[in-house]
Amino acid sequence: MGVPRDNLLTELAKQLTGLKVSNCGRRQLYRYLRFYRLYPEIVRTLSPQLRKILPTRKQAQRKTGTPSPQLRIAPQKLINRLTYSHLEKFLDIEDPLKRAFYEIECLRGNWSVRTLKRQITSLTYERLGLSRNKEKLAALVKAGVEQGKGWSVVVSQ
Repeated sequence: MGVPRDNLLTELAKQLTGLKVSNCGRRQLYRYLRFYRLYPEIVRTLSPQLRKILPTRKQAQRKTGTPSPQLRIAPQKLINRLTYSHLEKFLDIEDPLKRAFYEIECLRGNWSVRTLKRQITSLTYERLGLSRNKEKLAALVKAGVEQGKGWSVVVSQ
């Protein structure tokens, strides 16, 4: 009969842990699944050997919100310029437009993971959306990032 669908990742995590595979706890497997669902285009950049073990596109298909095609970043650019730690930070952002904003700004500003985390925590996206003078605010953010201060430079002014 097999494992019930609700317990699939729990059972998989147990088996992988038993095989001494690191970073494969139930919670992390859910993050990997979320990553796969948010960035299915990255799968195409994998080697043919890895693609063989992944589910087919039809099996993995699930509707997810996506930003407009103009905001889509080429998978090669994402994996060549960002670390997995960067991509993991994006997983926590539910809003596709907000996620696209941080992806673009992270690439454009060459942000470190620490800077990305600081920009997300300080609500850069929301503040830019509410700002009346977006150009001035964007310049202040850029200046703060270059000085390693992020939004602290904006808040203090």
